[in-house]
Amino acid sequence: MESNKGRLITIIRSQAELFLKEMGEFFPFGTYINGKGIIVPVGAFTEEENPASIDLINMLSNYIHNKLIEGDCTIAAIAIDSIIRENGQAFDAIEVRLFENESENIEKVYLKYKIEEHGVSFI
Repeated sequence: MESNKGRLITIIRSQAELFLKEMGEFFPFGTYINGKGIIVPVGAFTEEENPASIDLINMLSNYIHNKLIEGDCTIAAIAIDSIIRENGQAFDAIEVRLFENESENIEKVYLKYKIEEHGVSFI
């Protein structure tokens, strides 16, 4: 059986893949698993046409932190379209920030991807 962390990463990856196929990028978004084991999508909205990613990340992080404190969720994740560098090379990646408990510790997982003619491939 897949862990809750694995479930979140799978959902984040699938949703990000859809955004990438359609638009080639995405704004930060999130999801969490509530106390009943149901996956709940989370988005952030501002009046700006092109809001700064950091503003959306902060809104999502604050919302998730409050949900964790209130006991409304057990684990949550935020997806951020990123670029990572490895061995002098730059790669497009989905940065997945995982939140558990009310802890300030955030685990980060990176899913490198490449947009190709027929979709997105993860590398």
